[in-house]
Amino acid sequence: MKNMYYICSPYKDADKFKMVCNQYRAKGFCEEIEELVPDCKAVAPHAWLPNLLDDTIPEQREIAIKFGLDLLSLCQYLVICGDEKIKVTEGMRNEIAFARKNGIKILHYKGGQLYENKPEENDY
Repeated sequence: MKNMYYICSPYKDADKFKMVCNQYRAKGFCEEIEELVPDCKAVAPHAWLPNLLDDTIPEQREIAIKFGLDLLSLCQYLVICGDEKIKVTEGMRNEIAFARKNGIKILHYKGGQLYENKPEENDY
């Protein structure tokens, strides 16, 4: 069975265009991680769930958040994607906290490389 890598990258933004860009960026991160790590499956619910659910409707947002955390619980790794300048969103903070609480290994992806990441509690 392939190891599953959960892509943790920004989605939410006040600018609708930036949210669409973030969605496509997440798809790209999946492809890059799968090229970098043989025999893995990278998943990013925010890469496609916005096509099915409306983030502006609280009930649908809650469904998406729950789905994401359920999917994360099946993963062996959470991969924080981006450089030091990324805007860490509330959703990302929740995913990182969930990974820590559930013993999911945290990695960082930047510059085409995966790094072990042991962030301090206050980093995110």
